Amino acid sequence: SYGFAFYSCCERFSVTDSYGEDLRHFFTIGGVNGVSRFGTVKGNTCRAMTDSFLDAHPAAEFITFDGNVGEHETNFDGDGLVYQGANGVITGNTIISANTAGILVQPFAYHTRNSIVIANNIVSRVETSSGYGILLDVRQRIDGLMISGNVIHSPVGFGISINAQGADIFQTTISANS
Repeated sequence: SYGFAFYSCCERFSVTDSYGEDLRHFFTIGGVNGVSRFGTVKGNTCRAMTDSFLDAHPAAEFITFDGNVGEHETNFDGDGLVYQGANGVITGNTIISANTAGILVQPFAYHTRNSIVIANNIVSRVETSSGYGILLDVRQRIDGLMISGNVIHSPVGFGISINAQGADIFQTTISANS
């Protein structure tokens, strides 16, 4: 089940100060009939998610995930927060327990000016000991990338990992992470 699902060309929306429990995704966006964009998901709390608590598919653009707290079941199949769209901002979120990656950013969406900001997030407890605090799996060009001020706790194989699948990354800043 889903808490909030926005599909097929939703624009200018926000999901704020809400609570979800025992869901597959608290929030998911994307679809096949157009791009959903200009959305903000802020200040939400989610418990006992069975998949990624925040999830943006490739058909998402200019989405901001800010100040959300998500906790997963101990037996689940998802990453903490997933962003596959273009021009994403992921700031101030707390991810408690994730399967393989606390934050997975995997830009699939084609856009000639794509930028990603991942800043001031906390990832605590990744269940797979060889997992990632933050995994950037680049599938399309990124013209601006900032990974800054993130804190990653407890067992992970890699704090921050960037894997470019034949795509270029420009204007990159990685600083002040711990």
